[in-house]
Amino acid sequence: MSDRIFIDTNVFVYADDEASGAKRDQARSVLEPLLADRTAVVSTQVMQEYYSAVTGKVKAPAVLARHRGELMAQLSVAQVDPPLILAAIDLHQRYRLSIWDALILRAAVAGRCRELVSEDMQPGLQHGRVVVTNPFA
Repeated sequence: MSDRIFIDTNVFVYADDEASGAKRDQARSVLEPLLADRTAVVSTQVMQEYYSAVTGKVKAPAVLARHRGELMAQLSVAQVDPPLILAAIDLHQRYRLSIWDALILRAAVAGRCRELVSEDMQPGLQHGRVVVTNPFA
């Protein structure tokens, strides 16, 4: 089995934002193989943030955003629960990450991922075996 890769919200948003041009194309090229071989991992936070971003900023119809949510739900999904939140708070305090980025990073660890694909965190940041990469850099 291939290594599991955690996908942050922004990658999904760019993939569905026709106005994002080259970032849309790059996001799609990152997502396609991970979705095809079922190595993509998301969290409940990513699902929520995605819906909010594409129905708000991108102005996508809610029915299409919900459909993407249904597709995400078929992936491996890390649940944001009280222990994960407390671990994220510790990470936030230790490394001064935003609490939202700390939740994403802890979810990637909980999802047994080796990589976290995100535009929002410093590339090369490592926590446990998870390393942050930025496909848009």
